[in-house]
Amino acid sequence: MKKRVIITGGGLPLFNEEQQTYLRELAPEAELIFTENIMETLREYSDAEALISGPKLPAEAWEWCAKAPSFKWFHCLISGVDAVMKTPLGTMDITISSTKGIHGPMISDQALAFIFAFLRGVHFWVRGQRDHRWVREEIGGRLDESFNKTVGVVGVGSIGTEVCRKCKAL
Repeated sequence: MKKRVIITGGGLPLFNEEQQTYLRELAPEAELIFTENIMETLREYSDAEALISGPKLPAEAWEWCAKAPSFKWFHCLISGVDAVMKTPLGTMDITISSTKGIHGPMISDQALAFIFAFLRGVHFWVRGQRDHRWVREEIGGRLDESFNKTVGVVGVGSIGTEVCRKCKAL
């Protein structure tokens, strides 16, 4: 019998069909059960061994984890597990893991997008467009460019490291 793994967003968006198919191909030895209705799924699959979710689950889900005889592993879809450790899982003899370290590429892109947006005053232009105003004169000398600038990064986890790598390339 395949090991049952329940996967839910837990407050985060679920995987799309293409991603679900890909994950099933990566783990053919497991029965991956993707769900948006976590409590209905937990009641149906009381023999699940693992739950993959964001940290925002109803109290009944945490209670299910504490009572399910086959439950051995919780994987959190965000970097930190502090919130999870404050649930019944924090006292259980199970494996708790997270996606720490995978956010560097996408969040660093977002950070760079904001750097360039602020340098070029995009926030002024967006507000002006929303208010149906031409803001060119208001902006005056507030626009800047990245040439000869230094970026300070506080924290060099996966995101900070990736921001540094990308800024160095500029």
